[in-house]
Amino acid sequence: MSSLLSWLDGAAEHPLIASSVFHYEFEFIHPFTDGNGRMGRLWQTLILTRWKPLIAHVPVESLIHQRQSEYYEAIRDSSAQGASTPFIVFMLETILKAAILELYC
Repeated sequence: MSSLLSWLDGAAEHPLIASSVFHYEFEFIHPFTDGNGRMGRLWQTLILTRWKPLIAHVPVESLIHQRQSEYYEAIRDSSAQGASTPFIVFMLETILKAAILELYC
């Protein structure tokens, strides 16, 4: 976890990408016996909210809950590939959908 936090502190990637990578890596490390998904999603929300405070009002968590099987599939695909790309794509799509829902609902 220390290495992951150090990476995040110096990450040059866009916050949308860095937060998704952090979220995936957190899930991969799986530091707790329970609650890793909730903590990973919380960390991602905190990272994004630090970047753009309005993100706190975007219902990303709700949309992930609705797409839970796809969420776990993206984690499995990333682990199988040894790259966080499938998870990043899933999260970017989910964040976009959540933002659109927030704007138009």
